[in-house]
Amino acid sequence: MVRNIEKLYIFILIRMIILEEGDAKNLLISGTKHAKPIATRTHDDYQKCQQEKASQKNPEALLVLEGSDVRLTCDGLCLNPSQSAKEIWRHLDEKTTSVMYVPLDGLRKKIRSDLSLSLHNILTKDSGVYFCYKDGKNYVTYHVDVKKTEPTTVVRQSGKKGPFAKKEKHLGKNNLLIFTKWSKWSPCDRCGKVGRRRRVGFCMIKKLKANRPVVPEDVRILSSYPDGIPCRSTLLPEKLKNLKDIKERKSENMVGFCKVYKSLSF
Repeated sequence: MVRNIEKLYIFILIRMIILEEGDAKNLLISGTKHAKPIATRTHDDYQKCQQEKASQKNPEALLVLEGSDVRLTCDGLCLNPSQSAKEIWRHLDEKTTSVMYVPLDGLRKKIRSDLSLSLHNILTKDSGVYFCYKDGKNYVTYHVDVKKTEPTTVVRQSGKKGPFAKKEKHLGKNNLLIFTKWSKWSPCDRCGKVGRRRRVGFCMIKKLKANRPVVPEDVRILSSYPDGIPCRSTLLPEKLKNLKDIKERKSENMVGFCKVYKSLSF
């Protein structure tokens, strides 16, 4: 399956060029009367984008739980408000190998003013590869695996008693690094007193040394995603996922203490 996924990337750009030329009669962007699928962009947004000059990011592999909210940024693309943004996001369904414009409805799927794609209450059917693509150039690639469940354990941020977050682990003979990729902290659940905040850390793997093969199965996909791939991603072959250290490492839910005060305005 992994080799089939690698082959898909060979002709993806060709399929997207076809879309760019308008051969997409059945790939219409849907909308509703009461929802706005594309946020209004201003000249200030455009100027800010040009000033920041975000560099193009590496392809990113994500694992998210069904029902979560996901935001995919399109780093490096700046559009004048007069330019249409409705067809910049494409989705590759790996089961059908079809590349389609993301159907925007303004509710579950919409484009924000910074051109990022917002996926609300994500479903397993939303899994696949997402591209931000404009005028023959692919700006960013995301491989998104949506799972109903993920093995997790609760850890503490600090204190005298654990369990605490796992440290990264080097698998030298396999040329692999196992690590945790953390989300941002949630807002503090109390104001004016000590409360709690949470964040999620997903188990990830990547190559230790880029120029060495991975054992027991060397796959090019690890080089395509140099920042790491989730331990239970569909991108990885079973031989890697079944390595003892990878199979037994769970993702983590971290709980930490916090204290915030409501700001006063005069």
